[in-house]
Amino acid sequence: MSRARRTGRRGRPPVTDGALLLRRTPYGESSLVVHVLTRSSGRVELIAKGAHRPKSRFCGVLDWFDTLSLEWTPSRTPGELGTLRTGQLMRRRRGPTRDLGAYRAAQTMIELVDLATRAGAVEQGTFELLERGLDALDRGATSGAGPAPALVLATFELRLLRVLGLEPALERCAVCGEPAPPPDGAQGRAAFSTQAGGRLCPKHAAELHAQGVRVGTLPVDVLERAAELAGGRKSGEKRADPERLLDFAARFLDHHLESRPRSHAHFLAAPDRNRRGAAPTAPPRARPR
Repeated sequence: MSRARRTGRRGRPPVTDGALLLRRTPYGESSLVVHVLTRSSGRVELIAKGAHRPKSRFCGVLDWFDTLSLEWTPSRTPGELGTLRTGQLMRRRRGPTRDLGAYRAAQTMIELVDLATRAGAVEQGTFELLERGLDALDRGATSGAGPAPALVLATFELRLLRVLGLEPALERCAVCGEPAPPPDGAQGRAAFSTQAGGRLCPKHAAELHAQGVRVGTLPVDVLERAAELAGGRKSGEKRADPERLLDFAARFLDHHLESRPRSHAHFLAAPDRNRRGAAPTAPPRARPR
């Protein structure tokens, strides 16, 4: 929780809060501009004066993946940088720096939160979600056990969509809310439209396609496993390749954020892993009535 202390009539009271680093940019000869996501204050943009000096009080503190405790003085003018006063390391996470897959996943998490948050706005649950995701990657890279980084990242992205209010329809039709079974001849694939908000029943898949909305198909096992992960439900069997889950989650996020993170670009440069040669490429048609 954040706390404030009195400073005087002219200055604003300092704030202390838990924080995760989202961005850092050199400023001048020795300072840094840092963007952090805080537990109680949302996204905050600060200047760390003298951060690059040999005896700086921020030396070894402003690092990636770590949970920090920062004290800063907010700016008196909206849109200007606050001033970082002190920083303390609360939890060091070195696991992602020892494993390339975990490192890329951790950087993707941070970049997505950087894109999805705004200064001055507090998105409830985002800090805790990012912290849990980094913890899972750290444990897996340190112990060599646990879920693959791709599965941890896919879970994070699906839950980030829920936090942002962008969660896709995964089990029912995004239009009517009714069950959305696979269309005839789809061989275990369900109609899906990112533009329309998710999974579609055959009737509304055909109607939207006729209106010019892009409609395709996705494997049912991917959608069902994504629903389990997004809702925190555990599956009794190992289903759906993590790479396919990540492909689906990344593409949906990119569409709704209207920006592709740099860390997604390499992963999504390969052909769509959800596409199969035997799968129909044309949108499904409604059943005769």
